[in-house]
Amino acid sequence: MRNFYLQISIRAAADLVISPVTTSYVASGLKCIGAGEKSGVFHLSGEQDTTYYGLATAMAEVLGVRSIVEEDWVRHRLGSIPSPSYSALSMPYTFNTWGLKPQKLNEVAKELVMKINKK
Repeated sequence: MRNFYLQISIRAAADLVISPVTTSYVASGLKCIGAGEKSGVFHLSGEQDTTYYGLATAMAEVLGVRSIVEEDWVRHRLGSIPSPSYSALSMPYTFNTWGLKPQKLNEVAKELVMKINKK
């Protein structure tokens, strides 16, 4: 069975910063940390800061329809919006202790697209 997608334009915030991770990444990270015998604060994070536009573009690229994503400048429409300048967390302690690396944006995009395709 072939998947067909209706090509429509979507708008995604180009000025709101996120560092996305998937639930499976978090669950496997927590399982690894929970099974260990060390205590402390361990960060799980995306590899880099991006925007909702960046995530939408990465997902569209996985689908092969990059051209459908348009930038939406939320602050221009709504005024000042509290948003962090940076959202990715540094993970050297988590990596050195458990070998867990930050999740890459293209991994997040692929997993999200796979979940959409299963529905």
